[in-house]
Amino acid sequence: MKRAFFIVIQATITLCLTSCIVRVPYTTAIQDKYHLSVGEIKQIQFYLSHPIVLYSASDDGLASSKDGKLIVQSDRQLDEIVLRAGTPGVVEEVYRDRLVVSFEIGEGRKLVFGNRFDDSPYYLMAEEWERQHGKMEYAGRIYYAKPGSGAAYLEMKMKKLRQLEKKTRIANGRRL
Repeated sequence: MKRAFFIVIQATITLCLTSCIVRVPYTTAIQDKYHLSVGEIKQIQFYLSHPIVLYSASDDGLASSKDGKLIVQSDRQLDEIVLRAGTPGVVEEVYRDRLVVSFEIGEGRKLVFGNRFDDSPYYLMAEEWERQHGKMEYAGRIYYAKPGSGAAYLEMKMKKLRQLEKKTRIANGRRL
């Protein structure tokens, strides 16, 4: 009976894989360490670490005259796009220090992420930053990222598999 118990334990330990999934920032060091090709990078599911809020404001003024007076009607439109933390995205283009990521389907609906220095996460990039507002093109229009959006970086899930193989033998002893 004890022998059967130990055989079951030995088989369980031999077949056991311990896995752990965690989200880690995507860095050039990870890319280099695991020798990721462009095709492999495009197969990774990426996530946002922090929310990104993009806005585009436009003023449409309409002027007309009535009864000898100039009537100006002003409409202000605010278009806002919110990408929550944890939003999944896919890489569409890969450059050495830049990734072009799409978080929704549609023409031009892409954001650029890049590393700021060696081994830093890939942060949201913009054409220019002024007072923490980033200017960028999104879906064919000019948008501005609200303050705090520049802190968003790309994360990926990393699953490390550890395999343990253990062999156990019980000595029966020796007799004359």
